[in-house]
Amino acid sequence: MKVLLTGAAGRLGRPTIQALINRKHRVVATDRIYRKTLGNEYVVADLTDLDKAYALLQSVDAVVHLANHPHATDPDLCATYHNNTTVNANITQAAAELGLKRIVYASSITVATGHRLAGPTQTPSALPYLPLDGAMPPNPATPYALSKLAGEQALEMVCKHRGMTGIALRLPYLVGDDQLAAMKQARFDTPPPGTPLDEGFSYLTYADAAALMAACLEAKLTGYRCYLPATTDNFMKLPVDKIVTDYFGGVPLNGSLPAQSLVDISRVTADTGWQPKSTIV
Repeated sequence: MKVLLTGAAGRLGRPTIQALINRKHRVVATDRIYRKTLGNEYVVADLTDLDKAYALLQSVDAVVHLANHPHATDPDLCATYHNNTTVNANITQAAAELGLKRIVYASSITVATGHRLAGPTQTPSALPYLPLDGAMPPNPATPYALSKLAGEQALEMVCKHRGMTGIALRLPYLVGDDQLAAMKQARFDTPPPGTPLDEGFSYLTYADAAALMAACLEAKLTGYRCYLPATTDNFMKLPVDKIVTDYFGGVPLNGSLPAQSLVDISRVTADTGWQPKSTIV
């Protein structure tokens, strides 16, 4: 399959290129900045320009869309929301008009988890249930999360009305191998100040996220899907039942909790065959 990968120069883009190539896909990579190491089929383009989106998508079969303003806590509604929604709308519209059959979209866990942070005082969780999963209703609390929600909605619209297949991945905190090694040495009894509590102390390595992008591209799926992938553990040292008692009192359980995690990945595994390989424990 010939695949357009947007946001190719980012930390997730580079391992995703390799994951796609390893699975025998031909990759056309694009980003706003030049990276000589990303291969011959690399195009510098600003995807806020709709014509550039059409030009890049004309010769491919599918798109893995990672390109967005990356700063999740930036309060600038104009810069973050406007840039991301424009890019997402351009990619979605061009893909639909050109008859592409599949989009894999990097969304964010922050679409559903609000902005309850660890600190001197702890407010109650706004989560509707545990464990976390891709079906959770939206609760964006930042311009970044709001833009990711708009991207999901645009993708769901073209899947419903244009016969496309779209997979939105609400990615949690992403870490590299160096960060993973540090996390193994520094698991926490209490979350550091500023930790987003309602993300359930979840995380995923770049390599596992990249493998999921490839798996979603190839899985026998139709219509719109939204998944929340994560590792099968968490970055706290406490048992899961203790975490729930201390930080999620009053949140109802929607089924049983995984043994070491607050995230249920059973649906994404059943639908795509993907499972994370890297964990702290």
